[in-house]
Amino acid sequence: HYVRPEAAAVGEVLYDLFSEGGAVALPPEIAEPLYAAIASDTGSFRFRNVRSATLYATAALLETGIDAAEISRRLFDLRTERELNAMAYAIMGTRLSYEGRLAVLPIALSDIRAIGCEESDFDAVIDTLRTRVGVEVAAVIRERSDGTVRLSLRTTGADAAALCASFGGGGHKVAAGCTLPVKTAEEGFELLMKEADRLFFMDTEK
Repeated sequence: HYVRPEAAAVGEVLYDLFSEGGAVALPPEIAEPLYAAIASDTGSFRFRNVRSATLYATAALLETGIDAAEISRRLFDLRTERELNAMAYAIMGTRLSYEGRLAVLPIALSDIRAIGCEESDFDAVIDTLRTRVGVEVAAVIRERSDGTVRLSLRTTGADAAALCASFGGGGHKVAAGCTLPVKTAEEGFELLMKEADRLFFMDTEK
């Protein structure tokens, strides 16, 4: 095991290993996926996990001549028709609580199939919830084809990892996930509301 909790992304860790701390220049075919990994894990360098070492590594990767603009376009700007349908579903189906501070999207497997989508098309919809003004905690509760119900959490400061750890999951403080002990997304929504009240919004009325 090699753990670097201060690193912003796996790509940053791999850059340090492959380049021997910046002493060895990397070829473009290695630099490109490493840049993509760092850009995606930092939300295009918008998340709080970005640090000076992250940017030094990124600068070194750019020196290899890779096309950062094209990588970012492919990562963040291109959506399939099914992915756009998933985003529309998220916009219409999001439930707001705590004066708009909590945004939750329960996703039934039957709904995924009804709109002609695949489960993977919903992998990034939590970012749609996060963009709404005032949202501090975004949650996606998704039924999966294996019969489990998965919770994904993103926050602006509340401890997502602590909540997910109580269900055997984990992650970072502001980004975590777990499998809920329920059978449907609606049951997961009810369970989350109880936990959110206890862990996130003790001082806030619904």
